[in-house]
Amino acid sequence: MQNNSRSVLHPLWEVSKILLPIALLFIGWIWLLHFPWSWLFKVILFLDVLAVILVLFAEYQASSVNGAGGWMTFAFMILHLYAAVVIGIVRLLLWLWESVL
Repeated sequence: MQNNSRSVLHPLWEVSKILLPIALLFIGWIWLLHFPWSWLFKVILFLDVLAVILVLFAEYQASSVNGAGGWMTFAFMILHLYAAVVIGIVRLLLWLWESVL
């Protein structure tokens, strides 16, 4: 029984080694930007944890189908990259707005 549960959790462990550093970098980026609203960091933290759980669930389901695994992980990485750039631009615009007024 022990060996069977290890083989079931192995794909999740491999995917989580990719997802967690990306999620932590994204959360660190949001923290580094210091948005003026304290609730924004908490919302992004909650949404990021929810996204990791969703991707792990989808990748676990896709691990039983040949060729279906990995697509949610790639989407997670690409969307986090886009979100980091967009949030950085929004923070820059907000900083410019605050410095002008």
